[in-house]
Amino acid sequence: MVDVTKPEYDVKVVKNVMIPMRDGVRLAADLFMPGADGRFPAVLEYIPYRKDDKTSPGHCYHHYFAQRGIVGVRLDIRGTGASEGYITDEYLPVEHQDGYDAIEWIATQNWCTGNIGMFGISYGGYTSIQVAMHQPPHLKAISPMYATDDRYTDGDQYRGGAKRGILSTGFYAASMVSMNALPPYPEYSGEDWARIWEEHLEKNTPFMNEWLDRQVDDKYWQECAGRRWHQIKCPTYIIGGWMDHFVNSMARLYTELKVPKKLLMGPWPHNRPDVAVPGPRIDWMREEMRWFAYWLRGDETGIMDEPPVTIYVQQYSKPDRFREVTRGFWRNENDWPPSRMKEKTFCLGNRKLIKGPSTSTNGQFDSYEYNPVVGLCGGPWYGGKPFAMAADQKMDDALSLCYDSVPVKKDIEILGRPRATLFVSSTADVAFFVIRLEDIAPDGTSALVTKGILNATRRESMQTVTPMEPDEIYELNIQLDCTSWIFEKGHKIRVAVCSSDFPDIWPSPKKAVNTIYRDSKHPSRIILPSLQKLKTGLPTPDFSPPPGYPVTAETTQLAREWKIIQDIYSKKVKVYAYHKNMVKPLDGIAVLYEESINEGVASTVNPWDVSFMSTDKKSIERDDMVVMAKQTAVIKGTETGFHQVIDLQVTFNGVPHFNRKWVMSVPRNYI
Repeated sequence: MVDVTKPEYDVKVVKNVMIPMRDGVRLAADLFMPGADGRFPAVLEYIPYRKDDKTSPGHCYHHYFAQRGIVGVRLDIRGTGASEGYITDEYLPVEHQDGYDAIEWIATQNWCTGNIGMFGISYGGYTSIQVAMHQPPHLKAISPMYATDDRYTDGDQYRGGAKRGILSTGFYAASMVSMNALPPYPEYSGEDWARIWEEHLEKNTPFMNEWLDRQVDDKYWQECAGRRWHQIKCPTYIIGGWMDHFVNSMARLYTELKVPKKLLMGPWPHNRPDVAVPGPRIDWMREEMRWFAYWLRGDETGIMDEPPVTIYVQQYSKPDRFREVTRGFWRNENDWPPSRMKEKTFCLGNRKLIKGPSTSTNGQFDSYEYNPVVGLCGGPWYGGKPFAMAADQKMDDALSLCYDSVPVKKDIEILGRPRATLFVSSTADVAFFVIRLEDIAPDGTSALVTKGILNATRRESMQTVTPMEPDEIYELNIQLDCTSWIFEKGHKIRVAVCSSDFPDIWPSPKKAVNTIYRDSKHPSRIILPSLQKLKTGLPTPDFSPPPGYPVTAETTQLAREWKIIQDIYSKKVKVYAYHKNMVKPLDGIAVLYEESINEGVASTVNPWDVSFMSTDKKSIERDDMVVMAKQTAVIKGTETGFHQVIDLQVTFNGVPHFNRKWVMSVPRNYI
């Protein structure tokens, strides 16, 4: 067994190497190289988040690889950071093509063995998946983390055929507008500095212009998505988190791949496993190094001798918006989904959750008036700091239909995706149905386990829109998000049903009275992926605690706010969120990030009356110049449409330098 985790080399950083693409555009890369002669394999991170703002000589991932004999490469996507060209949307086909070209270029360099890996978090995980589907000859292994293989069903913009709300349209999409308007660094780009910056300003466009008008799972989403699993031919190490919004994709990707593969699912939100809150946190770079050392160098690290699946089994923790650790333990599995999984069915009864088939007489139902602001206890989709996790669900439960089991007599463990079948009707032609699975402690506290949503007009498929006929009964099949959880002895299982998940989901536009039918003719139910007892013992996972990698580009949290305000007079709920960070990549340079949802407003009486106003300001402050890019976006919903205004202002040393606006209106397609 070879220990590949000990540092052996000094690190040499080569800034802004321009890599040519097949159409002549050049992409900018930083190389983190072992300080020794010879050839080394390389690992590529390919993202649009401006390498020069956050990458410094001590940057953890790439520096870590280089110290251990693998070249770390951080590459700016076309139209971002210091790269040439322009960008009009995320995950475009040209982006995949560029990734292919970059890998093949790296493989030909005199310092490279020709064996290349790809890894990345979120966007970088997605590019790893997409580029692997194009099968570059020299790509030998990938490790995507917190990524998606399906942008429509498990992406940033839509969920269950419903439009996402506050964070996709507020923080993320707005953030990219201002980030892509900042200039490269003149000390790296040299004589190309002005040309690259002006091309970005003139030709880059906001990603969300495309998203707003693509309300069904059409060719646009399918061409950019990663559903072609059979095209991935290289070994793949998947890392996901139970609190991450891409949790379903990571589990599904493992199931679909027919290559050497591993899956690690922790308790984490959308943040690195060494710093994620909640933990427990682990030294994930140790695992990455063992993976790439095996597949790129042939080192016997033992990683492929271990069980292929490792999960963190979650147990009840008292709901806390910012808890540090989730109760539970690590466990290995031989397969996914485990062969010992046996489904348990619970039917909805008279405000009860009944094990086994429904025995209720016909004509049993429960009705509720649609409230567009249920969901405030759920927490944003990113989860964890700097945002927040789910709180006690009592307030949302009071506005939902709740069905409780009796206290369980022995622990029930679930692993995978629960699914529900609901028989429903609505007085409106468009209605959403949200299911929350909760763990009720003996003291009555309600912890959110997982949830699912379906826009009932997408009941036939995500490609087809079929309005509901008022008061007609429909059968809906709803998948909840993948999870691991133990309902402990004495706890109750709760299923809560409502029709909104604000502010995570943009409310449906019409007033409605919705009905759940629950009798022998209409057996509304939830099916839990329950695990039988593990008979064959497997080794216990052995993770190292985070060592605290050297990072000189420290991020400083300057401010953070998250407010929910109920306006009694206007009968509206207002959400306000703000955070401000500072990074110092070099002496004399500070990069400031200010992101805010100035107001996310939803009416409690007029469901169509919803709007979001966000402001995102980013600035590079240097001794010789200050460049600030400020983006303001307003999205307003009406009963029949969406209206969006985006305004970008760029100043140079306080003087207006560039201004552009985008205005669009699109009809609502039953969403």
